[in-house]
Amino acid sequence: MAIKVTRNDAGNCITFVGSTNPVYWNSCLEGEINEDNSNNVNVINKIRTVEEGVTIYEFFNLPYTDFQDKDGNDFVSPSDCAEYITANANVLSNTGTFIFSQADLLDAQRDATDTTVLFSNGDIFAVNSLTASAQADGTIKISTVRGNKDIYTHLRYYNVSVLDGAVTGFNTIAAAVNRLNEVLGGTTIGSDTGNTEITVTTTSSSATFTVYGDRITETGAGTTLGYTSTAEAGNFDTSNGIYSNETISSNGEYFEFEQDSGDWTNSRGVYIGLFDETTYNVSDLDVDVAGNAVKGILYLRLHPTPFVFADATNGSGKIKESGFSNSPQTKAKFRLGRDNDGRVYIAHETSTNVFEVICRSETAIATATELRMFAIMPLGNELNGVRNMTVNEVVLGAAFTWHYVESPDTEFYYPLFNNEADAISVDELYGSAASGAGSSHAHTFADELPSSQVWYMPQTYMTHAGAAAPTTPVGIAWNEIQTGVDTDYVPSQFVNTINVNENAAINLEIRPAGDANTYALSNVPAGLAYNSVSGYLQGNAPDVELDNVVNPSDTYVVTVTKANDYGSSVGTLTINVANLTVPAVTVTGITYEGNATVTGTAVNADNWWSINESLAAGERFVIDGNVISDLFNEMDQNYSSTILFGLKDSSWANTIDGNDTGGTNPSQGFEKDLVVRLQKNNFASAELRVLENYYTQGSSISFSNSTSGSNLAAFIEISAAGDAIRVGITANTTADSTATTTYSDWSGGKGDAAITQMSSGATYDVMVFWDKGQTSSSFDADNVDWTNLTEQAIPVASTITTAWDKSVDFFGGSQHLKQYAATQASAFSLNGTTVNTASAGMTTSDNSGRPWATAVVFNLDGNNSDQHIWNYGEGVASGDDNIYLRVNGSRQIYFGWGRETSNVNECYLGTYTANKWYGLYIAHNGTRLSGSSASGAALSSCFSIRHMSETLSFGTLYSEKSTSANWIAGTTGNRMDRATSGNFTVGGADSSRNFYGKVASMVVTTLKINQTMPTDAEIILMITDPEKWLADNKVGADYRYPWSSTTYSSWSLNHTYSAWSTQVWLMGDGVIDSFANNIRNVSTSSDLTSRLVFNSMQSNDIETVTISGLS
Repeated sequence: MAIKVTRNDAGNCITFVGSTNPVYWNSCLEGEINEDNSNNVNVINKIRTVEEGVTIYEFFNLPYTDFQDKDGNDFVSPSDCAEYITANANVLSNTGTFIFSQADLLDAQRDATDTTVLFSNGDIFAVNSLTASAQADGTIKISTVRGNKDIYTHLRYYNVSVLDGAVTGFNTIAAAVNRLNEVLGGTTIGSDTGNTEITVTTTSSSATFTVYGDRITETGAGTTLGYTSTAEAGNFDTSNGIYSNETISSNGEYFEFEQDSGDWTNSRGVYIGLFDETTYNVSDLDVDVAGNAVKGILYLRLHPTPFVFADATNGSGKIKESGFSNSPQTKAKFRLGRDNDGRVYIAHETSTNVFEVICRSETAIATATELRMFAIMPLGNELNGVRNMTVNEVVLGAAFTWHYVESPDTEFYYPLFNNEADAISVDELYGSAASGAGSSHAHTFADELPSSQVWYMPQTYMTHAGAAAPTTPVGIAWNEIQTGVDTDYVPSQFVNTINVNENAAINLEIRPAGDANTYALSNVPAGLAYNSVSGYLQGNAPDVELDNVVNPSDTYVVTVTKANDYGSSVGTLTINVANLTVPAVTVTGITYEGNATVTGTAVNADNWWSINESLAAGERFVIDGNVISDLFNEMDQNYSSTILFGLKDSSWANTIDGNDTGGTNPSQGFEKDLVVRLQKNNFASAELRVLENYYTQGSSISFSNSTSGSNLAAFIEISAAGDAIRVGITANTTADSTATTTYSDWSGGKGDAAITQMSSGATYDVMVFWDKGQTSSSFDADNVDWTNLTEQAIPVASTITTAWDKSVDFFGGSQHLKQYAATQASAFSLNGTTVNTASAGMTTSDNSGRPWATAVVFNLDGNNSDQHIWNYGEGVASGDDNIYLRVNGSRQIYFGWGRETSNVNECYLGTYTANKWYGLYIAHNGTRLSGSSASGAALSSCFSIRHMSETLSFGTLYSEKSTSANWIAGTTGNRMDRATSGNFTVGGADSSRNFYGKVASMVVTTLKINQTMPTDAEIILMITDPEKWLADNKVGADYRYPWSSTTYSSWSLNHTYSAWSTQVWLMGDGVIDSFANNIRNVSTSSDLTSRLVFNSMQSNDIETVTISGLS
């Protein structure tokens, strides 16, 4: 009869049913394998051995097959038997302490008086006498508050409930401990059971085995794959088994396999478990040792009864869990792995994809420990149909949220993350970046819905414009970024018109700074070229044929193609080139005036001719190269002869020697003896000069053939006032155009002389004199094509004195210009008070008033953001007061005055076109309203707002924009009577709301008290010609200091207080403007107080521009 080893928990003792041995108290016995016969076991009495000094055996050298477990199951090996006896004979004492098994439940509640804790096992304790705590082995301990005596240990959190089961099903140990302590401590009891543990994302792949030992054969394949082992007579041989070729090492990774139908009847004594390859070598498995000595970090015997083992030298221990009591020997699918806390575990499937832990280690194992699954087959066994064996490894980075985008259609970008840290981590996990050296770059996608945001992409693990959506890494859940229809994001059509003068320098921005679209231009007129790097159209406008009456202008339509990833649009740049050539009157010929004898059509002595077209005030007589060439050819090649052109004086007679060099007044017969002289010398060369009283004026021109002569030109003109004669010659008709170059700009030889102012309608005759000199040849006037002589109106110089060649280009960010000391030099500095309403057309007469005026010339990039073109005030924080000019993302411009963020009066000034120049004048008459008085009508009377634009070449001042309707279209009803101070900035409100576009000028000035507001003429000057405005309207005039109502006399340049009252910044066109010098106030370039200082900008932000109507 077999001996059943049975433990009596109630009596805390162990009995050997079927033997005559007595009952033994707990912790008295232990089993071991007999040293002389490895199939037999001994049972030692530890207490008597200690007491008597010799080993006392209660059973000695009995076959292990003589014993059975408490349920009558045979043991599969001597070690199995010895371990069972030891384990059941040495249960921790429950005297005063109850040690919970994996199956023991515990509920805690309080009685009706809330003074006593009632446990479901019948125990009763006073409230506040116990406390619960989580233990290192993942179980719960309940102990006394005083003395820390253990009452309950090894309680599993999932076996806990409170309030008589009202709160149950705990998911975490922390939640179970918290609810228990709420019961034990007499506080309000919550219902939170904890969040279900977040599982690690893994990817599954097939696993394979290596067989070790010499008694195992692999059978079947696929779903019938199995292993059989043969018995070795008389020996429980642990040196035969299989181990996985794959390893796991990270928390959350596991092996998974299925055993056919959960039938373990032919696998008696088989162990499954995890082997620690980091500590041991797989060769350590191929050793026949006792079952409890196998080098498995955790392993489980499933049949006939479950039993858990752990490697004693590892120290991670073993804990049975609920699955141990749920007949694991009947289950089909198992997992062996590391949980999220780093403990190793063995679990079985209880329902589809629901796994219950059978056993686990008490503590976490070392990070990165390499684990293999193994199975030991020590007897004649079968693992029947080991199916679907997989290794499930952690997907690196699966905790991150991975995105991809298809933008535009058919082009995929990935991976993308909404924070930089995740992108850097993935760069290190999957890219080539070393740990700690990852990097990323940013992307935005214009077609992202509902709006674009910044995405981050790993620097060395990325796909740009891929052909398909991502499928790797395996196990990653990809999220598609939603995008709109491509056609909605095609670039807007480029449409722009500029008006320029012929031959004018053009430096026109086509592609705004920061614009990512590509631009291509076709049909570009000769002389211009598009620079795709800078984005500018550069060169000179073409010459316009004929004169500006016959052909006032030429129009060129340049095709501009804008493209991005979503498509392209075709637009136009229309260039209207104005003809500056005034109409020329063709001279029909000449009239013989004598005194030489004419033979046929030739003369052989000095002679005069008159041109058949007289010259009036404001007209220019032009001698072109063809005439000069004809004259050169007709004049004798060997001996000196001379031709002179001039205006007929009052003493002229045909007997006068027009080339007389000997008298007091040489060259008599010409007005002021101011002439153009062409002289042929005896070396067949010639000279062209301007002479006055026979003295050369400016440089002479030498040439040696008629071809060279055809490249020359000369003119004689009478000033528009009819009070001066002016003469010029040139060998460079490109630089000196007789049609367009004014006398003052003429670079060739030139001379002028004052004359008595001509009366209305008076004219001069143009005379030609031939001096025969030493030649014997005659001069035939018919061999000269005199019709190449023309008369035209004299060219008129531009009246604008301001250069308009430069601007400051702002690109948003925090770029801006800031006045160095706005507290001293700002017309906007205001105290806190209301100011009486001014009379119509006047500034206020109230001495508290501080009227001012501004003018700015600017060009919008069209960026979709809220931007301040200029701003005076305290900042953009709530409660800050400001006066400003702003543009929103729809290019709508507003002038505003008030307090952030919603107490502002704003006047709507209209929608302005991007890439077009505007001038905007805003003047304040000094009136300051309370909030209750700030109606649209009242506000409109406080300001004058006017504008001009390049659309009409800055030739028209548009009507008043400070109207009641425009203020109502903005915002009204807010105070203007608060004190306002702070900084004056151009290009933003300090480092916020920064501008995208160009500013070419900014004018700020005080206005005097009780004076007429600026006239239209002054406004136009302030916008179009600030330097002339200073000269005409400020120099010598009375003015007001910024901080005072008092009028002071004689505003002057380079005077400190004058400069503090009026600032003119020309954004690069100032005399010493530069990035290093900053933008200086033209009123006084030496005063540093009023200069504008560059912030977050660079030297090339000062750009060359062409402004139609101004440049």
